[in-house]
Amino acid sequence: MAITTKILSDTKTHAKVLLTFDNDSATTAAAVDGSGLSGHANGAKLHINHINYGITGRLKLEFKGSSTDVEAINLTGAGVYYGAVIKNTATNTTVTGGDIQGTTVSASGYALLTLAKQDMGENS
Repeated sequence: MAITTKILSDTKTHAKVLLTFDNDSATTAAAVDGSGLSGHANGAKLHINHINYGITGRLKLEFKGSSTDVEAINLTGAGVYYGAVIKNTATNTTVTGGDIQGTTVSASGYALLTLAKQDMGENS
């Protein structure tokens, strides 16, 4: 199965996105499509502010780059990420700017992401 994405809230400055997956084995898929959020513009970025997660197996999140993706975080187990903002440093001026890719390894569970928008049309 692939990662299922549900947008729970989408404001001018932030978005909350729920990712769920069930018995995924080595699957790489779009986790967050930045162009699906209000105010998206090519080259916009999403930064990760907070994560609440419960995962058996492993989930790796990466920011999509034009030529190279940038790893954001690896998650396993259950917990809450309250650390520093994970900034999107990927170089991407295309429509996939702001996209976050997920790779699951023998994973079941969820990750609730709170994302900060940068350079999105209604927030610039």
